[in-house]
Amino acid sequence: MNTRAKLKTAALLLTTALGLGSYCSAADPGSQKEYLFKSGKVRFMYYAEKHLLISLDCRRKRKGAAELECKAYQAFLRSSMSGLVAPPGGADPGAVICTQRFAGQVETALNKYGNEASFCLLSDGSRVSTGSLDFGAAR
Repeated sequence: MNTRAKLKTAALLLTTALGLGSYCSAADPGSQKEYLFKSGKVRFMYYAEKHLLISLDCRRKRKGAAELECKAYQAFLRSSMSGLVAPPGGADPGAVICTQRFAGQVETALNKYGNEASFCLLSDGSRVSTGSLDFGAAR
């Protein structure tokens, strides 16, 4: 078993052991962060245990609970490098997943400290960090 496969297996076992399941619930509210895009400010939720940074508009309330419902969250759950070809030069795997698997657009934004981050913008307007997509593909 190669190193990447071992990491995927370890991440899956950890996810199962921690009971992280297939969705984020109100019991896992995440911390909020804000990023500045060319189009303006966008607020995000960060779920540290899932390495998930996703736009706040993905959070939907249902019967007293909140769940994530958007194309960005579905992309995170289904992210994979399987069958994709990364361009030469060390392209960001999350950006490759975004553009080739989900037909998204890669955008960059700045946090309040001026640090740059890359995000995948999906057709419903939701966004997910390319780093989250890369992490999702490794699990």
